[in-house]
Parts: sequence; C-alpha cells; structure tokens
Amino acid sequence: GQAGVGKSHLLITLGRRIAERWPDMQFMMAAHDGHGQVPFSLFRAMLLGATGPSAGNAAHSISRWVTTVLSAHNTNFDQGKANDLLRLVGLAQSTEGDDANPEGWRQRVFGVMSDLCATLAARGGLVLLVDDMHDTDVGSIELLQHITRTLSDFPVLVIGFSRPDGTHDLAPTQELVLEPLGAEGARALAVDLLGEGRAVASLTDRILDRAGGNPLFIEELAKAAGDLRLSADLPVSLHALLQARYDSLPGPTRLTLQQAAIVGRTFLTATVDAQRTDEERAAQPTAMQLESLLRAG
Repeated sequence: GQAGVGKSHLLITLGRRIAERWPDMQFMMAAHDGHGQVPFSLFRAMLLGATGPSAGNAAHSISRWVTTVLSAHNTNFDQGKANDLLRLVGLAQSTEGDDANPEGWRQRVFGVMSDLCATLAARGGLVLLVDDMHDTDVGSIELLQHITRTLSDFPVLVIGFSRPDGTHDLAPTQELVLEPLGAEGARALAVDLLGEGRAVASLTDRILDRAGGNPLFIEELAKAAGDLRLSADLPVSLHALLQARYDSLPGPTRLTLQQAAIVGRTFLTATVDAQRTDEERAAQPTAMQLESLLRAG
C-alpha cells in the first residue's frame, strides 16, 4: 500500500492480537531502521525487539536470549552460534577466519538464524512481521528468503508490508493491497477525530477532499487544524503538513529533532545527548526535549 495507508498501524495491531489470542505463538517484529542499506539491519531490529527493552548492553541481551532459546532445544549448541548472530547484526567484530571465507561464514550464520526460527516455531508457531520491506537491505531480504525456503515444512508465517514501488520482493504466496479508505470510512475517521456539528462540517469536508482517503493524512490534517490553526489553508500534501508542524516547533526543539534524526529511527537518549553542547543541555535536558517531542506527536 501507499505511504500513510495504514500498513504500520496494521503491523502493530497484528502483533498485539497474536500475543493476546495465541500466547504460545512466537512472533518477531521489525521495520527498516532508517539507516539506508546497512547489512541485515532488519534482523538486528528483530533480535533487539525479541529480547525486550534493556538498560544494559544490547549484545549481552541478545547473546543471553539466543543462548537460552537454542540451548533448550539443541544439544549441539555452542556459544559460537550466538556470537555469529552478533556479528551478523553488527554487534561483534568479525574474526580473521570469517574475513578470509565470507561465503562460508554467510552460510553458517544463515543456518544459525534458521535454527533459531525453527526452535521458536516448534513452541507453537512463528510469525515474522516485517514493515517497510521496500527500504530493507538486500542481505535481510536474502536471509528472509533462506528462512522461508529452509523452513517450508515448519509453522512459520512471514507477513511483509511494502509500498508498490518496492525493489525487493519475497515472491508472496498471497498478496493483499491496502487501498485508501472509501468515502464512508474516511468520513467516519474524520468525524471521530473532529466531532460532529455545523462548526466543523466545512473543515471536515475540506480535509476529506484534500486527504484522498489516506488515513494518515486525515489524522495529521485534523491534528494540524487544531494545533497549527490551519483551518483556513490546509497543506496540499503530507510532506507539506509535516514541514509545517516542524516549522512550528521552537528552535531548540527542532535542533534536538535534527540530532535524533541523524541517529536513525531508533535511538538512545544518551546518543542524542552526546551531540548536544553544554549550553543546550543546560537550557533544557535532552530527556525533557525528547519528552516534549513525544507529547507533540
């Protein structure tokens, strides 16, 4: 589906429903992290998400989780397999042997990831939820293809979300196109956001005319109409709307947002804090700046 049509919202909802309805089923969820074509970034996000939030070292958390999962079902498990996965996702240095034989390392680590998925699937099924496949790096796509081929007899389901112009495909067994909302659904969403009555009727109609059924655009236009006093002149595109919201932020907050964007979609407060000057931190602590951005939506 096109940008803003609801793919990411559907992904989050699917993950929540799977956890609620089938508690024994395992699932891993990830999206492109904004770092361009960083090798295997999708699986880095999956492993970090599977281990849960941790204030400690990410490599240690992943290693401990992988060790626990594999050792419980594989008598041939050794710590080297966990280390291979850490190297796969860029959390450990490669060895001289791996550098000398990259194809051999690739085959070995693809096998380790498949073993991990097979072990999870044996617990009651495994679902891999993948967002932004159109931006995902080639290595991640090739590893996904390897897993689907190798585990074709296992209860493993891969659900991928992509835009129509995506360059990497997994040859889907079934494809579902998310279309923009119809007139009835779009109006129901707008009314839910803006309320009913003569006071907002004209604004609702103009938002629906401008958004073209795109649910994200409807939500953002409704928010902008209140936050930015844009009821008389709505932005012509989602990009223009987001630019208007960005321009409305105070200068220090915009700078913090720029610093966070450099890191990527996922970041630690400490990473952003390291980019700021002492004067900027004294004016407002980084955590408070980021919290204000979250509240602003």
